Amino acid sequence: MRALICCDYYLPGYLAGGPIRSLSNLVAAESERVEFHIVTRDRDLGASEPYRDVNPGVWTPVGAAQVRYLSASEMNSASILQAVRDVNPDVIFLNSLLSPIFTVAVLWLRRIGKVRTPVVLAPRGELSADALRLKAWKKRPFLLAARELGLYDGLTWVVTSDHERADLLDWLGRRGRSAHIVQIEPSPPAASAVEPAALWPERDPARLRIVFLSRIAPMKNLLGAIRILAGLGEPCSFDIYGPVEHSDYWKSCQSAIEALPPDVEVTVHGPVEPSQVLSTLADRDVLLLPTLGENFGHVILESLTAGCPVVISDRTPWRNLEAEGVGFDVALQDEEAFRDALRKISHLDASGQRALRERCRKHALSWVNSRNQEYASTFEEAAARQQRQAS
Repeated sequence: MRALICCDYYLPGYLAGGPIRSLSNLVAAESERVEFHIVTRDRDLGASEPYRDVNPGVWTPVGAAQVRYLSASEMNSASILQAVRDVNPDVIFLNSLLSPIFTVAVLWLRRIGKVRTPVVLAPRGELSADALRLKAWKKRPFLLAARELGLYDGLTWVVTSDHERADLLDWLGRRGRSAHIVQIEPSPPAASAVEPAALWPERDPARLRIVFLSRIAPMKNLLGAIRILAGLGEPCSFDIYGPVEHSDYWKSCQSAIEALPPDVEVTVHGPVEPSQVLSTLADRDVLLLPTLGENFGHVILESLTAGCPVVISDRTPWRNLEAEGVGFDVALQDEEAFRDALRKISHLDASGQRALRERCRKHALSWVNSRNQEYASTFEEAAARQQRQAS
């Protein structure tokens, strides 16, 4: 089977975070059953310059996939149509609801009959209530018009949780009765050669080492993390890693950082290379991520894999963490509950912290080993379903 993936960002990029990791994991996991071709832009999130050593407009081997990088002048529906004709795929896989070129252009070409390939679409959490509230003035009118025009009719939808399925059905309304929805957990990452236990530092009883590692954007809620630490009342260090995606939001975060009490030591590091994520997390005592919503949350799995416990919001699929003994998932609006969770980790002695880290690592590896890959079957079923409807 031949699949064409259309996405805004792919390897060697990393600043867009989870979506790139999801796709690269998918390609690595399913390449024996699926021949992958990927069309994407020639630069990373927020970058003004293209990747080095990348030839735009040319199909290039990247791992187990063939990738065509589009230059700024090629970012149009004609380039997408040419990619479809080049590949002649059995299925097209879209990785956003709203990407103008890599989703909307594909769906419009399909709507006017120039693309007849079955389409599988993963909305990647874009229909959650909190996501829709961001730039609602632009998103809601477009989505309403696109839905009523039938732009999203006849797709195979891929969701990763019960919550995402409910969000999708709520948005589809009456059209949801005929929607074909498949629920698949994301492809796990390949096993790392790094042994995190060798990187775990000795516990500093005088100062909790807290890390935030994600894009600097409203959905990730760095501002909420800063508010939580403002009232923690205990000495801590707070290391912030991630690319600035929204400059105005970052200015608000900087103002909040300046108002923090002196017992909170903040260090801003910027983006972290993918090869350094595991060691960065292993070197801290806890990941703090009061996110407004994640359809998966790769950094959560990475943190647990690194043996770093997590204190996260209840807006992710990672739940019942306290019962599992690997962290805390806290009601988003309850900032004091976040502080209580951080204090519990802070008050552990060295042996308690070591045991917590070992449980985190074991929990993550157990999750990875239990996953079954289902995307290839979903692609095959989408192609077969369209053939049945056409006959």
